[in-house]
Amino acid sequence: MNTPDIDDLIDQLEEAQEAGRSLTPEQVCKECPELIEPLRQRWAAIHRFDDQFCTQAESTEEVQQKLAGMPGNMNGARLVMQTELHLQDFHASGGLGEVYEASDESLS
Repeated sequence: MNTPDIDDLIDQLEEAQEAGRSLTPEQVCKECPELIEPLRQRWAAIHRFDDQFCTQAESTEEVQQKLAGMPGNMNGARLVMQTELHLQDFHASGGLGEVYEASDESLS
């Protein structure tokens, strides 16, 4: 049997979380206890990122329910984006308009 690497173990934790199951690093590291501590650290870093950027894991069923509640045709719908972009440079222009390089300081 091949020894899984940290990325494989992270995938197992994420898949379990997306399926609504709770797995711990210890549970996925039964076959490779030497990876428990590095896995704990990576998993904690992922959660810190999620907390900082307010990411929300949703199951496939939750996404499908939300999509089912949306109108079938969104053409012409007005979408409001609440951010403030700071233009840094002109990139190019073409058939659909101009493209600029910009930054969103709220993400820094």
